[in-house]
Amino acid sequence: MGGGAATNVGRAGTGSPLRAVVDTNVLVRHLTGDPPEQARRATEFLADAEGLVLTDVIFAEIIYVLESFYELEREQVAERLRAVIGFPAIIVLDASVLLRALEVYEVHRIDFAEAYLVAFAEASGVGAVASFDRTIERVGTSSELSPAFDLGTSCHAAGTQPDPPRERAPRRISLPDAGVVLQVEDQDGEQRAGGGSRFHPAAARGRVGRTED
Repeated sequence: MGGGAATNVGRAGTGSPLRAVVDTNVLVRHLTGDPPEQARRATEFLADAEGLVLTDVIFAEIIYVLESFYELEREQVAERLRAVIGFPAIIVLDASVLLRALEVYEVHRIDFAEAYLVAFAEASGVGAVASFDRTIERVGTSSELSPAFDLGTSCHAAGTQPDPPRERAPRRISLPDAGVVLQVEDQDGEQRAGGGSRFHPAAARGRVGRTED
């Protein structure tokens, strides 16, 4: 998986077999208790399951849902995600990178995506992040990580001329308010083909809206 062994923080060294890849909705239901019936089933499932692989993409998506829909403070989000890494059933690819990313996200108050890049750059030995996002400059590390790698400056330093400035500067584009697809059961208990219900950050807090695909 990704060229490296997965790490089970809850039961390190036990060699637990991989059983399934866990989706965002299962963990969000457990962490929020919303909606109550699915939350109960998610909690029971996590208590009895083993070998659930939590990918880094889903990890980041959980953070997005907790921030945008449930409006949790980043300290609350970080606390919950550290607990998720510690679940006995959960297996992650690199716990140290995720824990460091949560630390950067919480302490330096930058978006989790950029925090993850910083953590990965540190752990991999690359030591720099190529980004137009200047918030990365808030992070200072003992490994002399270059916080915001200036593409023009680095090109000039390498002995070539930087490209002329563009007429329109690059800008950060926020995620649309369309929601996160949650693969859950309908009211009649049947799985819907092609994706299931949709979880709308724009909906009233604490409620789940559904639209047809």
